[in-house]
Amino acid sequence: MTRARATYNVPESQPRGGAAPGGHAARRLAEVVVAALALALMACRGGAVPTPTQSPVTGPTASPAITIPAPQASPTPAPAPMTLYVWVSPEFSPLAQADASTSQGFSQMHPGVRVQISVKETYGQGGLVDLLSKARTVAPAYLPDLILTTDGALEQIASLGVLQPMEALLPSAHDGLFANLKEAGSAAFVRLGTPFAMDFLLVAYHMPMTLPLSWDGIAAAGRRCAFAAGDEEVAAEALLTQYLALGGSLVGAEGAPSLDGRLLTRALENYRGLVDQAVLVPETASLTSSAEVWELYRAGEADLVMVPASHVGRGVSVQGGMGMAAVPTTGGDSIPLAHVWAWAIVAPTPERQQAATRFLEWVLRPEQQAAWCDAAGLLPTKPSAWGEAHGATARSEAVLGAAQAAVPYPVSLRTSGVRTALQLALVQVLRGQWSPKQAADQALNKIKQP
Repeated sequence: MTRARATYNVPESQPRGGAAPGGHAARRLAEVVVAALALALMACRGGAVPTPTQSPVTGPTASPAITIPAPQASPTPAPAPMTLYVWVSPEFSPLAQADASTSQGFSQMHPGVRVQISVKETYGQGGLVDLLSKARTVAPAYLPDLILTTDGALEQIASLGVLQPMEALLPSAHDGLFANLKEAGSAAFVRLGTPFAMDFLLVAYHMPMTLPLSWDGIAAAGRRCAFAAGDEEVAAEALLTQYLALGGSLVGAEGAPSLDGRLLTRALENYRGLVDQAVLVPETASLTSSAEVWELYRAGEADLVMVPASHVGRGVSVQGGMGMAAVPTTGGDSIPLAHVWAWAIVAPTPERQQAATRFLEWVLRPEQQAAWCDAAGLLPTKPSAWGEAHGATARSEAVLGAAQAAVPYPVSLRTSGVRTALQLALVQVLRGQWSPKQAADQALNKIKQP
């Protein structure tokens, strides 16, 4: 949202003992500016913009005779209905498009509360982070009551001081979470929110294949794999997944990137070995999207592909005879790196906080969480919701096992600088232009570890 901003000149001095020239006009202009700002913020929040009315002016009339009515008992006024304002990230836009049906069950349980869902881009001017940053000081009354956004965004929003403590308002919010998510206690999405949905890399493969998948077994069977190494997000995650399987740590005590150069070199050596064994299709280093990778899979040019779970969950053509599993590794267990979406409460008053917690209790029910995650193409963060889900990924026992092993992907490792450094290292090794040791050293120098 771009706010319109009016400017006007105010004299630096005025005559002593008298009003400033044009004072009445200045006051009127200030009133107009404040009113316009309030209307603009209301529109961003998702509320209705009131239409001004004016009472008709009439001439003097004769005074009517005064009669004193008999006293009557005043009826108890019905409580005014409340609108709960919910902002969600674009992944959940299908739910906002079906606004009324999405929250119908909740409104039936709580007829005095109406839910209004608005989609907000996460970053940029007019995005969720931007609006929360500005509204907290300019017009706090127009903040939303609840937000559903990424873990990275919540880390930034937490510093604004607008989030309410989740554990104090809804102690049951974390009940039943996958253990690795629940134990990430220092992350803002656990301290001030509740993890709701997640996404991570998996492999889709043409059956039959022997599980669990391993690179040695895939090479021995003559199978070929593809992934979008030209996409910095996929490339960085693919490299760090192999690094984690070797026992590497990701961040230091302060949360800053802290990668082991020796283990990073070994992870790069493993990828170079996949090239030498013809396990990776020749185009891998040049593929820039999971859509391109999926076309190779559909055409039979790749027997298995490494893609985000959300790519499979958001309506790609799922073929018969397709299996899904955790990403294969060399010499260790596969530990997926999970991107997390979490709920957080912004409502500032006890009354609105109570309504927000009631909505969270409803949406955290297994059947509701499953429905929301299915619509977004994401995976639930609680195993109880997997039994209610209908998406192809959530019906896979192998993917459920991967979800149980997944750890939150540290936000400090998802900056553009870190991802670019790791992607460049991987691509140069796949193309044979850098040795694994040289690539690891180059990446660590660019990341500038402490």
